[in-house]
Amino acid sequence: LQLTEAQPNLLEIGNNQDETKKLLEEHEQLLAKLKKNEGGVWALLEEADKTAAQKKGEELVYEAMAVSLSEAWKTLVAHLEKRRSLLILACHFFECALEFAIRIDEAEDFQSVGQKSTTADNMNELLQRHSTIRRGMLEKSMLVLNKSRELLGFLKDFQSQQALKYGRASHGAWSSFGKVEGLMEILQDRRRQVDLCMRQQKHELETIYRIRQWERPEQEVSHSCKEKLIYYRNWMYCVLKLQSVTFFWLKMIQNQYLSKYITSHEKLKATHEHFWSLMMNRLAHLQESNAFYSSANKVRNIVALHIQVKSSLFVRRFSRYKSLQRKHDEYSRSIKDASVEPLQRGQLLLQKLDPQSAQVGGLQRMLGYIKERIDALSHECHAHRELTGKRQQLVSSFEELENEGAGATMKDMLDAKWQSLLQKFFTMQDLGNNFMNSSNMVRNIVDHLLILMDYAK
Repeated sequence: LQLTEAQPNLLEIGNNQDETKKLLEEHEQLLAKLKKNEGGVWALLEEADKTAAQKKGEELVYEAMAVSLSEAWKTLVAHLEKRRSLLILACHFFECALEFAIRIDEAEDFQSVGQKSTTADNMNELLQRHSTIRRGMLEKSMLVLNKSRELLGFLKDFQSQQALKYGRASHGAWSSFGKVEGLMEILQDRRRQVDLCMRQQKHELETIYRIRQWERPEQEVSHSCKEKLIYYRNWMYCVLKLQSVTFFWLKMIQNQYLSKYITSHEKLKATHEHFWSLMMNRLAHLQESNAFYSSANKVRNIVALHIQVKSSLFVRRFSRYKSLQRKHDEYSRSIKDASVEPLQRGQLLLQKLDPQSAQVGGLQRMLGYIKERIDALSHECHAHRELTGKRQQLVSSFEELENEGAGATMKDMLDAKWQSLLQKFFTMQDLGNNFMNSSNMVRNIVDHLLILMDYAK
């Protein structure tokens, strides 16, 4: 017993999912019918075994018939089970192919609708949807490709069965191969075309997205520039208006206060000139003061030298009266000559200074001290004249004594003259002592004068 032909073919599948499901249902019904007859087949085999036991000499024939029937039944059942598995795989393949086709249709619909509904707001949504559709299409493509490989592999394995090498089973296998490969080729062609279009669309969407992303800040900047331009125009209008108002008020103020500004400028200029003249007068005054104190220093030096010489000469009093008189005359003239310049300069300074100035009192005191001390020194320098006069009187008295010796006794005259001479001598001695005291006093006065001159500087 051997299955040689089946209708439909054991290796043939439907053209689509519906046909394959229908074939699977019919095949399930066939398997159910065979399942019912399986008990009769096994009963027949038992009957064959009994018949072989009854007929001696024909055991081998019946045994061979039983083995052949058993193997044929098992082969038939195995082929039908494989047919069932083949139809199940075909159903799965067509189901995946249908899902794959639906994904391709969605991608095509998205291509036709996406460009029309492209806006700046839904750009991110479109890109995400594009990525989702493309990813889903690729996933379904891989799934249907795997299912097709599984189905084709099962067909090749089913076709290689020894029992199906004869008959029309191979024609059904080639028909199934053609259906699967043809469907896969159609789907893959559509996928490649849609994928190419989607790549182009994605590139366009990304380009549009970048443009929109650039347009948005550009629009914001343009809007901001327009607002700033309006603000700038308003501001320039206000500035021009303020400039006109300011120019008007400045013109009024200039006309009103120009004379005051000119007067203030003239006053300032006059004040500057007055200040400069005061500074120049101050410079001249300081120069004159310097010259005055320089001449006063000269007088101080001459006075000090005179006092020193005077003291040394007075030690040798009564000797060299003519030389002493000559020295006194020289120093008297030098004191007068040296005192003329500081006194004149002091008088000029007094004339130039303001009577209310604090310097007038000090300068007047300085001039008074100079005059007082010069007069005192001049008076003391004339002491030698008195000494000379006393000397001449003494000589005259001796001459009178010689002339009057005839009228009176020499003793009386000599006593009287002697008393007179002693009195004159004591007078001259007191005058000399007074001169020494005056010299010491003059020296002290000169020291005080130097201190005052230093303080005045």
